[in-house]
Amino acid sequence: MRYGPALAIAVVAIFLISAVPFVANDSEASNPYADPYVDFDHKIQLRGCVTGFDISSESPKAYLFVVIEDGGVFKYINYNESDTDTSPVTAPIASDNTFTFIVPTITAVTAEYYIWFDLYSIKNVPWKVSDIENGVESIEPEHPSWPDSIKRVYPSAYKIPHANAWDTYPSYDPDHPSQNEFWITDKTPTESGVITLQRSMGTVTGHVSNTIRGDLNDLADVRVEIFSNGRQILYTDTDSKGNYTFDVPTGSYELTFNRGNYHHSAINIEVVEGDNKAPEVTMELEMDNSYFGYDLVHFLMFIGAGICVLIIILSIGFQYKRMKMNRSGREWILDDMPEEDDD
Repeated sequence: MRYGPALAIAVVAIFLISAVPFVANDSEASNPYADPYVDFDHKIQLRGCVTGFDISSESPKAYLFVVIEDGGVFKYINYNESDTDTSPVTAPIASDNTFTFIVPTITAVTAEYYIWFDLYSIKNVPWKVSDIENGVESIEPEHPSWPDSIKRVYPSAYKIPHANAWDTYPSYDPDHPSQNEFWITDKTPTESGVITLQRSMGTVTGHVSNTIRGDLNDLADVRVEIFSNGRQILYTDTDSKGNYTFDVPTGSYELTFNRGNYHHSAINIEVVEGDNKAPEVTMELEMDNSYFGYDLVHFLMFIGAGICVLIIILSIGFQYKRMKMNRSGREWILDDMPEEDDD
C-alpha cells in the first residue's frame, strides 16, 4: 500500500494526458473553417497597384480571401485570428493607388487566392489565365460551404497567380517591410501592369402589391424613390403588374413607396454588382385615417364650410319667408332698422 497514492496520481496523470487530444479535436471541430492550414507565425506581404477609380469620391477597398482543396472539396480559409470572424481581409487604397495585405501563409497543398474591390469591379488584371494554377481567371461557381460574406462577392472576384513562390517567400519583417514584399502587379501605374477598376453597377428589381379580401393584387403607379445617404438620387413608378426596376452603382440605399392613401415603411437594400432582388412590398390602405379621400383636418374643414353654407341658405330662406308675410317689403325693412333711423 506504500505505492497506492503514487499509483493513483500516475493513473490520473495518464488520463489527463490522453484527454488532451480529444479536447483539441473538439475545439477544432467547432470551427467550420480550415484554420489548421493557416500559419500565423509565417506571414507574407502582398502588394498591388490599381487604377481606374474616381479619386475625388470615396476610394474603394481591396479584399482578399483564400479557399483550399480538402478531399476534393473547396473550403473557405478563415484568414482572421478570430474563429468567429469569417469576413475577408481588408486593405485600403493608399494615396499612391497601392494596397498592401499582410497575411499568414497557407500550408495546404492547393490554395486559391481571390481579390475583389467594393464600389468598383475589376475591368482588367495584369495576369493571364496561363499564369494561374488550374487555368481559371475569375471566381468559380458558388461553394455551399463558404460563408455569406464570401458568397455575395460573386462574380466580381479574380483569382491571383501565386505560383508556389509564396510558400518559400521570406516571412514578413515589420522592421524591414520593403525587403520582403511580393508584388502581384507592377509597382507603378502602367497601361497593362496594374489592376484596372470600373464603377460597379447593379440592377434592382422589385414588386409592389396590396391586399384585397386576403388576396394579393398587383399595385400599379406606385412612386418608388431611391435615397443614398439621405439624398434622393432617382425615382421610378411601378408598371401595370406592380413591377419596378432601376440601375444604380453598388452600395447601400433606402427605398420609399408612395401612392395616395397607401402606406408602407421604407426598406433598406444592399446593391451588389449584377442582379439584385428587392424584398416584396405589400402596401396597406390607411382607411382609419382617410375620410372620403381626405385626412382629418381637411375633412373637418370641408364639413365646417358645408355647415356655414347650409346656415346661410336657411337664413336667406327664413328672411324671404318673412318678406312674403308682410304687405310691403319696405315696411319689413323699416321694422328691422333701429328706432333713431326711422326719421
